Amino acid sequence: MATVLRRTRLDNAVKYFNQVGKFRIAGMFASGGGGSPGNGIQADVGGDPLPGWSIDAAYANEKDAIIISPASAAQVTPCVAPATTGCLLPLIDPSTAVNATVSDNWSWEVATSYQWQQFKFSGAYEDIHFRNPQVRLNVGAPDIGGYVIGWVNNNAYPQSAKIIQYMWFGGKYSYNSHFDVYLAWYYFTQNNFNKTVHCPGGTADNAACSGREAGYSLVADYKFDRHFDIYAGAMYSHIADGLAAGPTQTTFTIDPTIGGRFNF
Repeated sequence: MATVLRRTRLDNAVKYFNQVGKFRIAGMFASGGGGSPGNGIQADVGGDPLPGWSIDAAYANEKDAIIISPASAAQVTPCVAPATTGCLLPLIDPSTAVNATVSDNWSWEVATSYQWQQFKFSGAYEDIHFRNPQVRLNVGAPDIGGYVIGWVNNNAYPQSAKIIQYMWFGGKYSYNSHFDVYLAWYYFTQNNFNKTVHCPGGTADNAACSGREAGYSLVADYKFDRHFDIYAGAMYSHIADGLAAGPTQTTFTIDPTIGGRFNF
């Protein structure tokens, strides 16, 4: 079943799932509290209309979602009156303080997979919207893991929502019960969500500019038994425009990997 999940941990949650023949429905509600202050809802409808084919549509809405990012050197500097922003307030421990961007998010997704003999094909499309929160969080609010919000941005999207569109398609070929090969394509786009920044075409001037990223991956996996397997692969990715903004403006990477897994 496909899911769209915006929290890494669901506290105070209730879930419903029901499968009726080839069709299913699911929903979840999580009340805010602790490190997840806003309410969250998720819903899914799906089915298996043909042998080997599965499809799901999912929706998620999360209030006061928190994105953590590194704090700058200036932010770690203790505040000196009358300053109260861009610095660390008294009684906030820098060892547990986090830099938080707060937003209200909603997203929807369609995901499908099809199994045919030794081949399995999967793909999905997801649309994610980030907006300024209706209920603002303040410095000193608790976050998960015993951390505290030391610096907060409740106005990251002042002019329009940040919209991310993400799609991918992949295939798996099982040569036999021990050896599998995976091939996948990923594509990611971002809109220009701040019209006041300088965004000439093809130039990575600002992270609020529109941008795109494409990725391609190939992995081979050999299973000795149900407990142990080894794998090797590589991923090529290319980023452009706003997604490449920053001091390095790296536009492409090739990331090889090799490793093993032991499953209990």
